[in-house]
Amino acid sequence: MDHQTASEQQLFQSLHLGTLTLPNRVVMTAVKLGYATKKGETTDRHIAFYVRWAQGGASLIVAEPLSILPICHGPCSSPSEATAHGPAP
Repeated sequence: MDHQTASEQQLFQSLHLGTLTLPNRVVMTAVKLGYATKKGETTDRHIAFYVRWAQGGASLIVAEPLSILPICHGPCSSPSEATAHGPAP
């Protein structure tokens, strides 16, 4: 016997967003984790956190602003600051 409400059942149905199809409607919103180095670089702790959410079944993960390419030292304060440093090597 299924005791889920219609809303709960809908949570686990696929969702079409343009050309993207998500397997369910479980979304993790961005959170400021504070796991970066003092220079603002991504760490293994960041990676483990997001991997765990993905393994848990979240079909869409919105990450916090992360520096993954050496174009800014620390978080860029604006998109123009990030692009002012030129393209990534």
